Amino acid sequence: MKKRKKTEKRMLSELFGYDFRVGYYIFYLTRLQFTVLSIGTLMLGWTIASLTMIPSPQVIIGIIVIGPLVGGFTLIYNEYCDIETDVINPLKKDSPLIRGLIEPKTAYNVAITFALMSIIIAYVVSYVFVVFILILLFLAVVYSHPTTRLKSMGGMDLLVNMVGFGVICPLAGWSLARPILEFPILYLIPVSFVIGGLYIPTVIRDYEADKAMGIRSLAVIYGKKNTMLLGMVLIIFAVGLGILEGYFNYLITREIMLKIWPVFAMQIPIYWLFFKTPTSQNIIAGTLVVGLLNIIGTFLYLLLHTGVWKI
Repeated sequence: MKKRKKTEKRMLSELFGYDFRVGYYIFYLTRLQFTVLSIGTLMLGWTIASLTMIPSPQVIIGIIVIGPLVGGFTLIYNEYCDIETDVINPLKKDSPLIRGLIEPKTAYNVAITFALMSIIIAYVVSYVFVVFILILLFLAVVYSHPTTRLKSMGGMDLLVNMVGFGVICPLAGWSLARPILEFPILYLIPVSFVIGGLYIPTVIRDYEADKAMGIRSLAVIYGKKNTMLLGMVLIIFAVGLGILEGYFNYLITREIMLKIWPVFAMQIPIYWLFFKTPTSQNIIAGTLVVGLLNIIGTFLYLLLHTGVWKI
C-alpha cells in the first residue's frame, strides 16, 4: 500500500514537474524582458498624448497585447525560424529548442496562439489599435520567415526594428488617447534612431554565427567596426535631434530640455565606452546601461511633461 502511494506521488510529481518545465521553456523563449522596449514605447506615446502617467484599463490591456502577446509571438516565431542557424550560435546554446527540450511544432503553435489572441484583444480595444497590431505582426513575420527573412538583409533588419519599436509602438500608444493624425510626427525620428543605436550591437554579437551561415547582416557586409560606427552615429543624431526639438519647443519645451539634456547626452560617451570594444559582455552591459539612461531620461521628461514634477 505504501509502495503504491509512493509510486502515485512520484507519477504526479513527474507529471506536474514536466508541465512546469514546458511552461518555463515557453516563458524562456518569449524572453519577456525584451518586451519592455515595446511596452515602454507604447507608454511613451500614450503618456505624451494623455498628459497622465496613470494607465487606464484600456492602456493596461494594450500593454498585455503589445508586450507578452505580440512580443511573445515575435520572439518565439523568430526562434522557430532560426533553429538551423542557432545550432552553431554559441549564444543560443541554452535555447530549449536547440537543446530539444521543447518540440518546434509546440513552439510554433504557441506563437500562432499568441498572434491570434493579440488580434482579438486589440480589436476589443479599438479599430485603430488593431491595425497597428497587425502591422507589428506582419513585420515580425517578414523579419523571420525563410521566404522573406529581412533579418538576413543588411540594413532591412535595422529598418524593421526602428519602424516597429520606434514608430508603430508609440503611434499605437498615442491612438489610445488621441486621434492618430494629431501625433507630432517629427518626434519619432530621435526615438527610432535610439532604437537603431541599441539594435546595432546585437548584430555585432551574432557576427560569427551569421558569417558561418552566409547571412549578410550589416556586420558581415560592412565589418564590425563600421557597423558600430553606424550605431554611434544613430545615437549622436538621436540625442542631437532631441535637444534641437526641445530648443524649438517641438513637443519637448526648451525649459524641460535645459533640465534633462545631460541625461540624454550621457548616452554618447557611454555608448562609445562600451562598444568601442564589442565583446559579448560589453555588448550586453552597454545595451543595458544605455537603455537605462534612455529610460531615466524619458521618465524625467514625462514627469515634467505631464506636470507631475513642477520645474
